[in-house]
Amino acid sequence: MASTVEIQERGDSEPRGGGASALMVLGIGLVLLGALMLVYLGMILLEILRAPSDVELVTVLLQQTQQDEQAFFGQFGESAITFSIGEPLRSLIFVLLLLWILGAIANIIKGIIAAGRDLVAAGRRR
Repeated sequence: MASTVEIQERGDSEPRGGGASALMVLGIGLVLLGALMLVYLGMILLEILRAPSDVELVTVLLQQTQQDEQAFFGQFGESAITFSIGEPLRSLIFVLLLLWILGAIANIIKGIIAAGRDLVAAGRRR
């Protein structure tokens, strides 16, 4: 009677069982998930570049950064000290922060894809 696990012979005569195919399926799933996430991240980035006011996260962040122009304020003796940031510098800081966040998300997705690739490779070796 045949086993429920299909065994395929490799060139070096080692059997490949169900565990290898499970690793490959999981790996391919992770690669596909990572690719879809990268496509979605790219779509969000294009939407931010095309019409930033349509992206709610950008709108909320812009509202938060435009509430007060004072970056630092305090008092030194009897003198009041105020350091203000103008609109161009504030926008530049916002864009750099947004790019840093998107880069971090892209690196996480890159790790998911690499894990999937490694699982597929492990499934092939098994």
